[in-house]
Amino acid sequence: MQLIRFFPGRPLVVVAAVVVFGLLSGGCGSKGEGPERYPIFGAVTYQGKPVPVGTILFQPDAAKGGDGPSAEFPIKDGKFRSDQGEGTLGGPHLVYINGTTGEAVILPDGMKIPEGKPLFSSYRTEVDLPRERYEKNFDVPEIPRKHR
Repeated sequence: MQLIRFFPGRPLVVVAAVVVFGLLSGGCGSKGEGPERYPIFGAVTYQGKPVPVGTILFQPDAAKGGDGPSAEFPIKDGKFRSDQGEGTLGGPHLVYINGTTGEAVILPDGMKIPEGKPLFSSYRTEVDLPRERYEKNFDVPEIPRKHR
């Protein structure tokens, strides 16, 4: 076996020990690792009404010194909330909001879109989040469509 020639002294035992140590120490991306996250919740409206279904993504704004992982949460009946142990980082963030009607649509080819038609083009805004539990509400503005 050529592997033994390059790594004398039982290389498989060493590899197995490293893998087991990584699993026992939570090296597989378990919650609680990385920078501290802060709970966030709020409401999302469009044309004065709650967004029925959608997603909201908080991405640290690297151009303003933000760094770290993004956080995405579902919007249901105009509300979003981070789960226990999840949340956002404090500091400057780009926020991306998508919303749909929440009423299933069946396309002519038979494909089904369970979340419905988009209410608006993906909306982007910026926020500076505190390093604490925080409520943030968003009102997606009416964006005029460009004439073709």
